[in-house]
Amino acid sequence: MKAADETEEDYDYKKEQMLKDKKDNLSLQNVSESLLKNAAAHEQSKELYFTLNIYKDHNLRIYKPLFLIKLALFFWFAGAIVIQAFFTVFLKQRGLTVAQVSLAIGASVVVQLLATSLSAIIADKIGRTKPVLFAHLFLTSAVCVAFVLIPPLKTADDIPQFELFGSVNQSIHKLTFESWCNKSASTTESTCKLYYATNISRIFNEAHCFTVSYIKEKITTIDRYTNEFENLTVCHYESVQEVGSDYLPTLCKGDYCELLVQECMSETGKCFYWDFRTTLLFSFYVLLITIHFFSHSCVFRFYDVTVMSLTAEHNGDFGKQRVFANIGSLVGPSLAGYVMQATTYGYDRNYSLAFVFYCVFTLLSALACWKLKVPQRKPGKSMWRKVIAFLKNPDYLAFIVVLLVLGTSFNFMVVYSNWFLEDLGASQLLLGLVMPLSSAFSIVSLFASKWFLQMFGAHKIFIIALVGYGYYNVAFSFLVEPWYSILIGIVPYTLSYNLNWVAVVEFSHDLAPEGLYASVIVMAGLIHYVFCRMTASLIGGMLMDAYGGRVAFRVMGGINLTTAILYGCFCYCRRSFKK
Repeated sequence: MKAADETEEDYDYKKEQMLKDKKDNLSLQNVSESLLKNAAAHEQSKELYFTLNIYKDHNLRIYKPLFLIKLALFFWFAGAIVIQAFFTVFLKQRGLTVAQVSLAIGASVVVQLLATSLSAIIADKIGRTKPVLFAHLFLTSAVCVAFVLIPPLKTADDIPQFELFGSVNQSIHKLTFESWCNKSASTTESTCKLYYATNISRIFNEAHCFTVSYIKEKITTIDRYTNEFENLTVCHYESVQEVGSDYLPTLCKGDYCELLVQECMSETGKCFYWDFRTTLLFSFYVLLITIHFFSHSCVFRFYDVTVMSLTAEHNGDFGKQRVFANIGSLVGPSLAGYVMQATTYGYDRNYSLAFVFYCVFTLLSALACWKLKVPQRKPGKSMWRKVIAFLKNPDYLAFIVVLLVLGTSFNFMVVYSNWFLEDLGASQLLLGLVMPLSSAFSIVSLFASKWFLQMFGAHKIFIIALVGYGYYNVAFSFLVEPWYSILIGIVPYTLSYNLNWVAVVEFSHDLAPEGLYASVIVMAGLIHYVFCRMTASLIGGMLMDAYGGRVAFRVMGGINLTTAILYGCFCYCRRSFKK
């Protein structure tokens, strides 16, 4: 209120000052509240994130609720890729032939499709994926322990010696061939080293011998011997019908001939002695192979479901979780290969260590996953009715067709790329570098996967993936210098595989009706990795055999590019129809 002796100007000035003080107080209060909020957010950030200082002011923040799933994926992929790399050579070492391994793996495909689908239905029915995931982690570990403990198929009861004689200018030299084999065996195979000496005189001098190539010795019966050379050499010996021959007639001409000496390694001999025990062991191997592939595949599929559930719950990024899976797939095989190389003495490698690595990494993955708080969903109801309605969805049917082409292209690339490169004369170093380098480059696309999905959407990512595979196959078909395959392989691994798989899982999760989340994601994985492995082997094998590698890659490239055009037209029509 205005005082009696106060002028109008004084009153206005005081009023203005009061309003200003009030504004200052409000501003100070707002600043205080803002500081408190920032402090609270900072404290909350400390609680929710691990912060790692990389360089100066550049930090790496890891979201704590998703840290354990990153560890679980790292350990699982480290062990899983180890077992994939050494599984077939381990079975070969245990006495199984290529035909037997192929038969067992082929038979396991049907079991994988049926049993994995049943596991997904159970997970949806109970509304929980974690118990199903742990069951398969335990099962696959138990099977690998059984693989290590089960005895090999081949027997080594006796070590018969086969005495052979080499002749150079009628000078007789005695050679001895040793092979691990049971007396009742029908066939024996052993790998031998081939030695020769240059400028040799009539008297053999061992000091001048050195390794030049490898040959294979085959014994058709216990007392008959056949000498079969894999490589052309200076001197060739004719077949010897009996071990007791005086000498091996040489085909060399001239006064002097370079002497061939065969030094056979008994550790690599294979004896196929079929009786009831061997038949029982082989049946047990087939059973273990079937269970291994089923449980091994299930762990991959249910990790996808678990990671997708967690990222959806915490508004995370599925691709960034897969980064740690890629890192694990690079670290695991390298570490296992180094340890196996360092602990190998003699000629026979101990591939059982791969299974030990697998069990250890699987245990670590299970321990990391144990503490995870995986969100539970409502148990599935009226599941068959939802499945029938879901299969009538044209978007899902088109997605299945695209997934079949993408999966076949991926498996064709994995199976036949190195085969084609080897025909071009690629070195072992190059064959070992293509996949790891491509996987390393794909880490960048996984980090940016969320941005790609928000920018383009899943449908456009599928089209990009199809075009990427098309480019890869067509470019591969014109390849002359094998080393360029590294540059060609970056695109399919970064865009067509890793980024595409993130889009597949997220699209499956978004498209799935309530109560069928696990089933839809698992079915996508089964189609891409299991069913399409069979179609790629069948179609690719027929094309490679009939027309050669270049035509096969061009046909696959044409299929991808055609599918990309057709799917693009479908998406355009669907969008126009919805408008």
